[in-house]
Amino acid sequence: LTLYLHMLIWVKNVLSPQDIRDRLMSADSIFQRKMIAYLEAVHQGDFIHGSMEEVRRQVKTDPHPTPEEEDEQSTLTYQVPTQTLPSVPPLLCSEEHGDESCNTCRALSQWWVKYEHKVDDLVLRSNVHKCRESVQDKCEEASKKDWRGLKGKGSKDQPKVQERRGCLSKTGICKARFPRDLFETTHVDGEGHMNIRKREAYINTISRVVTHLTRSNTDVTSLLSGTTVKAVVSYVSAYVSKLGLKTYQAFASVYDVFER
Repeated sequence: LTLYLHMLIWVKNVLSPQDIRDRLMSADSIFQRKMIAYLEAVHQGDFIHGSMEEVRRQVKTDPHPTPEEEDEQSTLTYQVPTQTLPSVPPLLCSEEHGDESCNTCRALSQWWVKYEHKVDDLVLRSNVHKCRESVQDKCEEASKKDWRGLKGKGSKDQPKVQERRGCLSKTGICKARFPRDLFETTHVDGEGHMNIRKREAYINTISRVVTHLTRSNTDVTSLLSGTTVKAVVSYVSAYVSKLGLKTYQAFASVYDVFER
């Protein structure tokens, strides 16, 4: 059983997508700088402590070990973060001094260090995409964990065949749109579109706080155009209802939302 959660978070009193675009295109450098800082704070496209390879070396165990490494790791006290609950941060200090000699401040500082490493570990385990082709095999030889979708009914002479669905099309294009475009820094192009900093091609854009809380695969993005907002509302509505909505019905639902 796989659980899915779709959320749309509306920020109260926020500027409209068109107003944001107009101000990004204007000479308002202060607004642009603050907007970039805000968006980089709420969602990210990379790890906290270096590249993917650097994070692999930093985490206590490899999320994809060999059989020999798996036996060795089983003796460690390390707990897989996707199988644990998030830790509660300590209380804030009543004094705003940030003194490491203060037990409360020191406990909070140590919690943040653990939080950052835990988030990197979670992203490495749950958000790294691996492209693969669809493969067919006999039912009795297929692992129930990796294989799904009955391809044929089969018979005594012809066993059932299952298909492991991959993301690659016949032309080798990833249906999940990986690898993603990379941007070393956040910048606004000539049309007012903002490209958020992204340094890892095979992970989704995430919110580190959401990753820490849900301990699972997530995909978080900011909706900076009216077209994107309408498309996401339509997609989520269709996904949640599981109905084959006609085009006019989908747009009617979107219209009703914006009329409220």
